[in-house]
Amino acid sequence: MQLASPDPEGPCPAITDTRIINISPAATVEAGEPISVCQSASAQSVALTGASATGGTATWSVVSSNPVNAGITLSNNTLASGSLSVPANYTGSVVVRLSVADPDGAGPCQAVSDERTITIYPGVTVEAGGPNDVCQSANPAPITLTGATIGGGATTGAWSIVSGGGTLSTTAQVANPATVTYTPAPNFTGMVTLRLTTNDPSGPCGANNDTRIINVYPAATLNAGGPYVVPCAINGGVRQVTLAPAFGGGATSVTWSVPAGMGTVVNNVYTPSATALAAGTPVILTAMTNDPAGPCPVVSAQVTVTFAVCNPPQGCTLGYWKNHTDRWCSSYTPNTLYRNVFVNAPAEFYNLTLLQALNLGGGGIYNLARQSVAALLNICSSGANDINYNPAFPTITSLVTAVNTAYRTGGTAPGTLASTLDTYNNAGCPLAGSPATTKAYDKSPTGDDLLAAGSGTELSAYPNPYTNKATIEFTLKEGGDYTLVLHDIRGAVVKSISAGKAESGKKYSFEIGNENMAEGIYLARLSTKKGNTVYRISLRR
Repeated sequence: MQLASPDPEGPCPAITDTRIINISPAATVEAGEPISVCQSASAQSVALTGASATGGTATWSVVSSNPVNAGITLSNNTLASGSLSVPANYTGSVVVRLSVADPDGAGPCQAVSDERTITIYPGVTVEAGGPNDVCQSANPAPITLTGATIGGGATTGAWSIVSGGGTLSTTAQVANPATVTYTPAPNFTGMVTLRLTTNDPSGPCGANNDTRIINVYPAATLNAGGPYVVPCAINGGVRQVTLAPAFGGGATSVTWSVPAGMGTVVNNVYTPSATALAAGTPVILTAMTNDPAGPCPVVSAQVTVTFAVCNPPQGCTLGYWKNHTDRWCSSYTPNTLYRNVFVNAPAEFYNLTLLQALNLGGGGIYNLARQSVAALLNICSSGANDINYNPAFPTITSLVTAVNTAYRTGGTAPGTLASTLDTYNNAGCPLAGSPATTKAYDKSPTGDDLLAAGSGTELSAYPNPYTNKATIEFTLKEGGDYTLVLHDIRGAVVKSISAGKAESGKKYSFEIGNENMAEGIYLARLSTKKGNTVYRISLRR
């Protein structure tokens, strides 16, 4: 700039002077927009891009951190490549400053600066939990998905099924995903994959997810098989029965347990003990699978093994011995006195022969007299080719003792024993008719034959043999009171079928089942005032 004086009067000229004003350029700085980043499990570097400066050299500096963390530093503080180093897992905010010094040193322009905020948001964490091991089920129970957690910036989580089917109690975003339940599909086996996905929180951190495995193990299955019947021995062989259990699912093998003292099972073959064979009553075997993989339990099943009746007791009827005196054993004749055999017989039988006793009528002591003679002849005719009488009376002595005791006891004792002997004497006669012969009786052992017909009585059963149900029919030529009872081959009463008064010529039908009855031969006995009629029925399972 020039400053000039006015021209004064006189000879003095005007004068001038100059002045210099220097205007230096001012510095400028722009630190840039705020930066948002997500928390990191490892240290991270945040580039401070987007900043600008003029009029001098710009440098970065850390102003503050909240929360304070000494690990927050600048890895480079230049404008071009400035970056902020953030420690692992840090969340919070950091303020950095970009500064430019006075461009001409001590000149009139001042240093300038600008600040920028970097926000580190919490990362999203998710833990689906598991795995779960459960057993296959037709009615599976819900599985609570305990152990599942969400955290960091996430506030809710939602479950979904990736594979394996089944149902979830909810698929919505919930604050506590550990309370959700999953139910496998009925009878499903295999691996189920579930996914837990968080909500997408505000800030740069996105949703996160994790998977959970549920292993559904196959349950063991078992069918013990059967029914099983121990057959009679062939040619003196061992009596055995092969067991055929069916198993599967998680089961790979089966073992058997047998009641103490009742035999053994080896390689699925049951060999009964002598005790079991002698008892002849059903034996319950228990099959058990191996312990399957996973949480599924051992499975067991029971099956009943029955025994075929081998060499069933036999007995010829009163009528047979009356009409076939030529088949009497050599120890007795029709003229043998009854009292010489049964010494405690009533006095009125004192002069009766065995044949006369066979022909007595009436009940009580009279029935015992005729039944005891038939039993006597059956027992004394026992042998390889003759009669296999009921083992309740293995010898003549055992019979004589029982009959004498009944006579001495009196009351109902004679009638009770007579009824028992009546059943034994109607078990089926293996002897043919006259002329005397050792030829086996040619009727079926299960029979559709009247073994001891009362006069004019018709008794039958069908189907015979039967499995589930059979119908017993009878018709009386002469009406009157009757009782119809089912016995086992040993003579024990199995069930009382019916009792009452029957009309002459009318057919009566009654159904029997197989409840609590072992496979074998049974005797239906129809008793009337005319006598007893017995029909053999075979139950096959």
